[in-house]
Amino acid sequence: MYYAEQYYNAWLIKNTADVNWVFGPFESEADAYFMAEMFNSGKIKFNGDDTYGEKGFEEPYTVHQHVAE
Repeated sequence: MYYAEQYYNAWLIKNTADVNWVFGPFESEADAYFMAEMFNSGKIKFNGDDTYGEKGFEEPYTVHQHVAE
């Protein structure tokens, strides 16, 4: 589950299952909550595999993230 949390003068989205996962920052609380709900509803998905940086036409609502090693 994703949730929005304030960080100084900005907002971040965090994941309850992974304490190291952070997405943001957002200037607006409303934007952060909106994005968190998009992630929770499955409208936007994260893909952390080796397709990072490649555009996926089959899944247009996928955000590719780089997982640091």
